[in-house]
Amino acid sequence: MLKRRRPPTVRWTIEVPGDKPHGYAVTRNHDSLVLSDGWGVAFPSLTLRRFDVAEGSLLAERRLGDAARAVGFGPGGEQMIAAFDKRLRLIDVESLEEVERWESRVPRHANAVVWRDRQVLLRNGNHDTAFVFDLDTGRHRRLELGKGFGLHELPDGRILAEGVLGGEGTVWELGSLDARPRRLATTPAMHSAAVDDSGGIWIAMNKSGRATRHLLRYASPGAEPEKVKVPRRTRVIEAGRGELWAAGEQALVHDEATIERLRLSDGEWLDPLVAPRDHWIEQMDPAARVAFSVGSIGRSDTCEVACLAPAG
Repeated sequence: MLKRRRPPTVRWTIEVPGDKPHGYAVTRNHDSLVLSDGWGVAFPSLTLRRFDVAEGSLLAERRLGDAARAVGFGPGGEQMIAAFDKRLRLIDVESLEEVERWESRVPRHANAVVWRDRQVLLRNGNHDTAFVFDLDTGRHRRLELGKGFGLHELPDGRILAEGVLGGEGTVWELGSLDARPRRLATTPAMHSAAVDDSGGIWIAMNKSGRATRHLLRYASPGAEPEKVKVPRRTRVIEAGRGELWAAGEQALVHDEATIERLRLSDGEWLDPLVAPRDHWIEQMDPAARVAFSVGSIGRSDTCEVACLAPAG
């Protein structure tokens, strides 16, 4: 019997130039989405845009001739540092106007950014090494974190990063960007990790490259993990505002793009978020109560981005 497909849980959809836009980032006050054009757009036309999270309306745009790969916001949220292939830009969030630029000795191809004072942590999840880049001197310091995409900023100022080195998973803590990483937990090999509101560490295990039906939760560093079963196979997890979100396996584009939602207070699985047909999950932000998926609309020069959100 074919499994019945759930109706999509879509707040809005927009059309964006190119294929698979880059740099999805929800602002610190959770009211805007920053997004860069996708592949296939001519370089001179590449544009950074800011959309209203509630309605999907365009709030600002700035043609930069470059595609932002990742974004790190300042403490107040009024400015952000965007990582491009070969450079960094300090950008005003409201207007998207460029304030400052760095092009010399910048570590390339970062897809995760944390910005603190005059230093930036840059990470490409396909490499073992991350970099702390000094905005004043142009010098950078190497950090061996292993392969992994996550950088988690905690309310107390700490930064957590997961990585896989030699087949072994590790969760690292940085008290500041001047500090050396401290190993918080050693785990099985993982696809991704998340940190919940109480400081618990979750991992989606990686067994022979396959997505997992079980997550591990470490209530504290060094504690024995609790095993939690997921309704469907999972690779990517995020946590925030009392929930853990798990992106389901998508082996083929026609698979249902679904995000399972676990309420952490009582362990109940809530109604999932479901993307439109033939979409892929691209970004989850449970702290902002939104996720984003992308799909083709039958034209090579444009794609559709959908904002997914729980009802109510």
